[in-house]
Amino acid sequence: MDVKWSFLKAHSKNFGFTLAEVLITLGILGVVAAMTLPTLNQKLEDQRNMSMLKKTYSILQQATNMVIADYESPEYWGMIDNNDVVVTDIYNRYRKHFNMMRECANSEGCWGYPTKYLNESVYWSEHEESWCQYAFTLVTGVNVLMDIYPDDQLRNSFGINVDYHCLVFWVDINADRLPNTIGRDIFAFVVTHRGLQPASSTTSQFFSLIVLFKLIIFNSISSKLIDLILSFKTLFSSLSSWLSIDNSSILPFSLASIISTFSFFTFLP
Repeated sequence: MDVKWSFLKAHSKNFGFTLAEVLITLGILGVVAAMTLPTLNQKLEDQRNMSMLKKTYSILQQATNMVIADYESPEYWGMIDNNDVVVTDIYNRYRKHFNMMRECANSEGCWGYPTKYLNESVYWSEHEESWCQYAFTLVTGVNVLMDIYPDDQLRNSFGINVDYHCLVFWVDINADRLPNTIGRDIFAFVVTHRGLQPASSTTSQFFSLIVLFKLIIFNSISSKLIDLILSFKTLFSSLSSWLSIDNSSILPFSLASIISTFSFFTFLP
């Protein structure tokens, strides 16, 4: 026993770590965590946003279908941009189909400003009464803004080829919280004779279209697909910022349609 104890005592310095080794190891782990956690948190946030986007699209789509059943196709609704009477009438047609926590009739309080593009340029700096917009917050915690756009702006900014004014739903899926950025937490959907369509002309809306192909049509999405979409999203965002290209014109609708169609077949289960 004494011999064994003497051996262990003599070699005990070989067991365990020194204080310096422990501190160095903890420092390395801290650096790795600091580099990794923001990325993981962003991916989790983007996945939550996609889930809420899917749910909100379903709510808007169901409401639109019921309004169309009551008032015929949208091209017969007589919509006029910046007309308070018309916007109020359209809002009242939809209002009964939504569960709201709050509503703002052409006033502030239900939408986060400023609203920005991915390149940080400002789309809306503040509420403007002359625009005749209605906004509300769903019980799911999503802000929705209703606005009517003229046909030329729909073609140029949203990639929607129609010859009449249309209702546009702007959706902020995390309500009043930042970043209030189109393509990250804000998306647009247009009501046409074809139903509720995701806008697809800008970079951000192009990505919302890809997401919706998988999320809404197939009602499923894999983690690998999420990672792929987010990678492309980051790439296009960085590219547009590097080239200083305005997000409102970076991707023509025809090109968006081609790439979206390619993505649709590529992501098929």
